[in-house]
This record gives sequence, structure tokens and C-alpha cells, in this order.
Amino acid sequence: MVALTGLALTLALLLPSITSSYPMLVISYFLMYFSFLAGQPSRSTLLADSVDSSEAGSTFGKIATAFQASRTVTPFIMGFLAEIIGFSETFKVGALISFIGVIIVVVYAIETKKHTIRKNLKRELIEAVLPEKKLSWLYTFTSIDRFAWSLWFPLLNAYLGERFGMGPSEVGMLNSIINGVSSILGYTAGKMVDSIGFLKTLTASEVLGAISALGLGMVDEKLVALPFITIGIAIALWIPSYNTAVTLNTQPRGRGKTFSKLNTFRIATSAPAPWIGGLLSTLSISAPFILSSIIMCINSVGVLFFKVRKHKE
Repeated sequence: MVALTGLALTLALLLPSITSSYPMLVISYFLMYFSFLAGQPSRSTLLADSVDSSEAGSTFGKIATAFQASRTVTPFIMGFLAEIIGFSETFKVGALISFIGVIIVVVYAIETKKHTIRKNLKRELIEAVLPEKKLSWLYTFTSIDRFAWSLWFPLLNAYLGERFGMGPSEVGMLNSIINGVSSILGYTAGKMVDSIGFLKTLTASEVLGAISALGLGMVDEKLVALPFITIGIAIALWIPSYNTAVTLNTQPRGRGKTFSKLNTFRIATSAPAPWIGGLLSTLSISAPFILSSIIMCINSVGVLFFKVRKHKE
């Protein structure tokens, strides 16, 4: 699956570089999102099954560091290339890099378990949309979190331009702060997860998210970089915390399915959030940020209360 999703990304980049056909563009977007949505649970499962559970946090932290580092430098590099050789050729370069990644996976990756094909398709489809009871707290917590972030995060670049009059380079620099901070702190965040547990770091990430949202809604232009730093810290903590939470609460056989179902619920519940955030911004430009902050604060308290109560039982 990891190799297949990598190949899908390769084709998603290659198609727009060789044709201007609109149907091919639609197919390209389909392949890109298939790669994203199917690749994350596949990679996370492969990684979780390949390491000792006591080192899950630091391992996911290492991967997150590399991921965020690439997100920090790649937009500038590819934008620079596009100006020199054009977008089509730049997309081909991206496709080549993706294909090299596929080859590396095929040659070096080791399968972590044997798989059997189940013939009861109806049962598989029902199981695919039913959350596990024992992980109800994680489904609820992560879905609320995704909804709260989605109220404003998709609108963030436009918000910076409208409220502060920022241009593309300034917006790009602030986004680079997020990825840069996440990259620097990724491994340290992972070690924290292994040291103090995923629940504390998940909660800390949520609280920092609430602070970031409130800061973006209230801060003036001179201090606008500060919320981007706290966003970077929140993301650095979230990635190893979330992946470790799934790893330690699932068996290897069903781990990939759990990752996929969690992503499905998070995406489905957050789907209307950008639209709601956009409507709120017409009433007050800061409203989506303030509402998001309130939701994340309630979410943090709620998950701690639930887990403490379950522990007492």
C-alpha cells in the first residue's frame, strides 16, 4: 500500500505536466488525495509495526522532523525551479522524486505481517465505518480537534491578507515558521511522548492550538509571528502523540484499519467547518478563531475528565 500510494502521487504529478486536459486534471486530483488519505495510515502502520512500542513516540517524532523539514524548504525550491524551467518541468521533477521514493520502498521496506484476503465484503464495509468502542474517546477527541482547526486553518492565508494586508512572500514566510518549528522540535516532542505519555502531550497540543487560535484572532501585526510559533509546537506534539495513541491502543492486525477509520471520522466531521468559519468571518473577522479556541479548551478538559474517570473505574 505504501508503494501503491507513492505511485499514485507520481502519476498525480506527472499527468498535469504532459497534458492540459481537464478530465486528466480531475484524475490527477483524485490520485493525489488517494495518495494522501491511503498513504498516511499505511505508512503509520508500517512504522508502528516495525518498532518497539516503548520507542513509538520518538520514532514518529523522527519521521515528523524529516517531513516538516521538507515542507519548510520544498515550496521555496520548487517555486524557484518553476520560475527557471516552468511549471510542467517542475512537476516532472516532483514526479521523479516521488518515483525514486517508490523504488526505495520496494527495495528496502520489510513487510511486517502476513495478510489474508477476507471474502465477506459486506462485513468489511460495515466494519470500515463503525468506530471501535474502546477508542471512542480518541474518535471524539480527534474529530472535535479537526473541526476546531478547520474553522480557520483553511482561511488563514486569506485572513492574513485581508486583516494585515500581507503579500504572498510574507504569508509564505509565516507558514515556513510553522514547518520550521515543527521540524526542529519533532524528535524532542517524540521523546516527550515516550517519557510522559501520549495523553499529556495530546492535551498540551490541544491547549497550544487554543492559544494559537485565540492569538491569531486578537494579536496585532507586530506580534503576529508568535501564534505561528505556537502552531508549530502544537503540530510537533500532535504527530507523535496521535500516532503513539493509536499504536498503543490497537493490535497489529487491525492497526491500519483503525488509522484509516480515525482519519475518515476526522475528515467527515470537519467537512462543514471551513464553510462555517467563512460565514462567521462575515460577521466578525476574528469570530472563527475565538470559537475554535473555545472548542479546543472544552475538548482538552473533556478528554482529561473522561480518561481520569475511566481510570478510576
